[in-house]
Amino acid sequence: RPDRTTVVFFGDSRAVSWPPPRLPQFDFVNRGINGETSIQALGRFDDHVGPLRPEIVVVQVGVNDLTTVAIWRGHYQAIVANCQENIRQIVARSRGLGAKVVLTTVFPNASVPVELEPYWSDRVEQAIKEVNVYLRSLEGEDVVVLDAYGLLAGADGCVRPEYSQDLLHLAAAGYQRLNEALGPLLVAMTGG
Repeated sequence: RPDRTTVVFFGDSRAVSWPPPRLPQFDFVNRGINGETSIQALGRFDDHVGPLRPEIVVVQVGVNDLTTVAIWRGHYQAIVANCQENIRQIVARSRGLGAKVVLTTVFPNASVPVELEPYWSDRVEQAIKEVNVYLRSLEGEDVVVLDAYGLLAGADGCVRPEYSQDLLHLAAAGYQRLNEALGPLLVAMTGG
């Protein structure tokens, strides 16, 4: 609607599950896809986001790339570098549409359940932290970084239990915490 600002949530299952804040001056559209990596998101950006002509794009993607460092142990640097570059391109394409970007840091994971420990690696957390440092460097004109990791993590670096649904996903309380920061940010970005 012409009297509202269009905001698109874009990325993986963490974006899919993100309920929009209750702000009547915005129209929210969700273009997340479960299980998607950053290269898959980048590949569909033009078709899934471009036609919507959003004023703001909220980007949350990357964890599905970074969890693969537990499997492809010898490819850590390539996985991290590819994730960073794909997200940089998503930001650039968003700006190319004339949209402002809320780039969220990659959410922390929950504590790894005992049954998954043989298939996991501490390097996943290392990769998330490394990518998040890079994402913060992308902040600039029309790109604001929302530190989701900082809002959700406990002292141990894992998502706080009250915010966690499972290893990778947030409960409603986690999204409520994020929206407490996102809502005022969106209002400020539109001068409202």
